[in-house]
Amino acid sequence: MLRVLRSYGLLVALLVLGLVFALAAPGFATFGNVADMLRDLSIVGFMAIGETLVIIGGGIDLSIGSILVLAGILSDDLLRGMGWNPFLAVPLVLAICTLVGLANGIIVTWFRIPAFIVTLAGLYAIRGIALSLYRHDVTSVTNALISDPTFLVLGQGDLFGIPVSLLLFLVVFAAALALLQRTRFGLHLYAVGGNDLAARLSGIDVDRVRVVTYTLSGFCAGLSGVVLASRLQTGAPEAGLGAEFDVIGAVVIGGASLLGGSGTLGGTLVGTAFIIVLAKGQSLLGVPANYQSFARGAVILLAVVLDGLAQRRRLRTRVITRAASLREAGQPTAAAPLGQARGWR
Repeated sequence: MLRVLRSYGLLVALLVLGLVFALAAPGFATFGNVADMLRDLSIVGFMAIGETLVIIGGGIDLSIGSILVLAGILSDDLLRGMGWNPFLAVPLVLAICTLVGLANGIIVTWFRIPAFIVTLAGLYAIRGIALSLYRHDVTSVTNALISDPTFLVLGQGDLFGIPVSLLLFLVVFAAALALLQRTRFGLHLYAVGGNDLAARLSGIDVDRVRVVTYTLSGFCAGLSGVVLASRLQTGAPEAGLGAEFDVIGAVVIGGASLLGGSGTLGGTLVGTAFIIVLAKGQSLLGVPANYQSFARGAVILLAVVLDGLAQRRRLRTRVITRAASLREAGQPTAAAPLGQARGWR
């Protein structure tokens, strides 16, 4: 019941929220605002895809916001500062961000350091590196903006009225969905997140699986940064502040458990849309920033509480099932005293 409530209840809540804002918030239901929300969805969604894989595997990645900044600033430096062709600059930026994610995974697995600590350190260190690379020595506003038309298509272009960034997101989403549901890696990932020791004993290379998730998270965060830089026409140093918490919130709201072993990309998509609609609607209504933060935090807390209740129910079901099987086998259980279970009188 709780799982159904989190899955379908969230979708219903999203539709109701959208309807309320369409009626109450001026300009919410306009084509331009919907297009903006879809672009926001793609930028947050890229990071949410990578974070979902990490969380299903029992980890967490707090460095994604800083990797986004790194990707944006590197794109700005290469395209505006050095005049690179976007077909060379973008793959290089994505490769660097992927290597950063790989480094996170290696440190977590090889040195057995908690992922929270490693990625929290990465949050600060990577942002510091990115800010040190930012080229702000410009002589005019025009020189401060990326002007390459090919690169700008990623964040500003439309194809038949659909944002190019959304189409790119759907491609990445479909690829990640196939990876999670149609490959052995996906099965291994759920096994690793559900029970690390059992996965090792069954022959799964747990470290390799986790390294892959952090590597993909780095790539997805880099893609978000590239698309955002294209949309803003600059590698904004202040971009990505707090993005990791919005992303983790979207993943948790979408049904993924912070304990690992559960979660779906479909739920993450709905959770991301909910976060975007909530933020945009409140902004159009003129809700103060402090109340916006409170509302977002309350929604995330509710999702975590529902997850905790669902975990307790699953554990209780397992205990009852195990006790029943032991009784059938004539073994002692908590419900049957040891002497009675052995047939003593």
